[in-house]
Amino acid sequence: MAVLGLAVAGAGVRLWPRSALWLDEAQSVSFARLPLLDVAPALREDGAPPLYYLLLHGWIRVFGNGDAAVRSLSAALSLAAVAVAAVAARRLGGPRAAVGLACVMLLNPFAVRYGAEARMYSLVMLEVAAGLVLLERAAREQPAPGRRTLAGIALVTAALLYTHYWSIYLLGATAAAVLIAVAGRQRRRGRWLRVLAAMAAGGVLWLPWLPTFRFQSQRTGTPWSSEPQIVNPFSAATRGAPSGADAATLALSIALGALALVAVLAALRALRARRTRPAADRAVLVTASVVVACAALATIGARLSDSATSPRYTSVMFPLVMVLAGIGLAALPTRWLRASGAAVVLALSAALVVNEIDTPRTRAQVVHAALASRARPGDLVVYCPDQLGPALERLIERDGPSGVDQAVFPAGSAPERVDWIDYEQRYADAAPAAAAARWHAAAGASTVYLVWSATYPPTQRPCSELARALARRRPGSRELVADDPRVADHAALWSFPGSTP
Repeated sequence: MAVLGLAVAGAGVRLWPRSALWLDEAQSVSFARLPLLDVAPALREDGAPPLYYLLLHGWIRVFGNGDAAVRSLSAALSLAAVAVAAVAARRLGGPRAAVGLACVMLLNPFAVRYGAEARMYSLVMLEVAAGLVLLERAAREQPAPGRRTLAGIALVTAALLYTHYWSIYLLGATAAAVLIAVAGRQRRRGRWLRVLAAMAAGGVLWLPWLPTFRFQSQRTGTPWSSEPQIVNPFSAATRGAPSGADAATLALSIALGALALVAVLAALRALRARRTRPAADRAVLVTASVVVACAALATIGARLSDSATSPRYTSVMFPLVMVLAGIGLAALPTRWLRASGAAVVLALSAALVVNEIDTPRTRAQVVHAALASRARPGDLVVYCPDQLGPALERLIERDGPSGVDQAVFPAGSAPERVDWIDYEQRYADAAPAAAAARWHAAAGASTVYLVWSATYPPTQRPCSELARALARRRPGSRELVADDPRVADHAALWSFPGSTP
């Protein structure tokens, strides 16, 4: 009954109303609303693989493209990921571990954050959990893994590659673990060669996307990112929470890491004592080693490619961390310790989740309200950088003001979608003064509204110059909404009045 109550609470916080879609979500919906055959080719501009967008395309056709509708896909995927991860925990640690998994994952702030966001991370979590179940089954089936199990491993491998590119690190770590098993006992070598072949078949299914992946890796990148950081999956597993909740975030990170360590130590003890579940105990140790190896590969890969190490990318490791933590909670030696551990994790998770629900993801609603009360047909709304376009353009399309023109700086992409191809170079080559002159002449007596911020790398200089150039050509400029960098997706709104006839 307690688990059922947790499940209801977990569903509730995933479906709780949030602020408007922020940049990444609005970008997702913009791609997903394209004609089906246009979705995958358009993603050359975005740097992501297509599976989530194709699923969202179908979801929108059935449920519409409202904020709650598009986010509900992630909520459904997130709850399914918890259920599948519970199956994995049960098989590796027994029934008590499945309950432990529910305690650590249903209200986890990372799981809730991305279970309430129109992005691919809940899908990744579901795929990883399914892969763990299939690999456990492959280790258990006699005399060898069945065709359905091997086909499932191939499909999950392909699905991961078609969902998020950090899956490459997870699959690399998993393949290394399988190769070690192949090099191990002769009696089980054929079993793991079959598993390795199934993973390779999944990779073959991904090959048609390889040219697009190569183009994206060379031309899109992550120009907004800072220097790559060391990937810590135990810390990242709490990062759904806002930065203001640092103490609770650190405490939950330590608690989850400690529980995962308990799972590893319990498995080592059981193997030394030659207890009755050696295969499950070895699987726990392999799962932990895959998490560590994946984090190391992601750190090295990000540094070599000079790309981002955002906490949300650790969704490829998150279900494994949760399974280990759930097994660790179940492995605590007394009922009192298990209850206390569950209470601590749930209390910290609930506090962080409440904070997350209250924290806006975007300032687009505030900017839209100010714009809607003032803008008139013929006015021009300019975005700089273009990252500010998708969230606000979506609100304008839905709620007005009608009749306004919209443009992004530098020219070349539409407000509803960011084109990341050669992004840094495009801003380096931009001409703010010329753009200001062009828009000043085009708007005439109408007002030019600038939605802008001077804080987004690498656009700070050209966007600041554009604001100054518009102010010189259109005296009497006024700030209507102040920028607030405390919100992830933030912007200021300025008005530049036209000349009076």
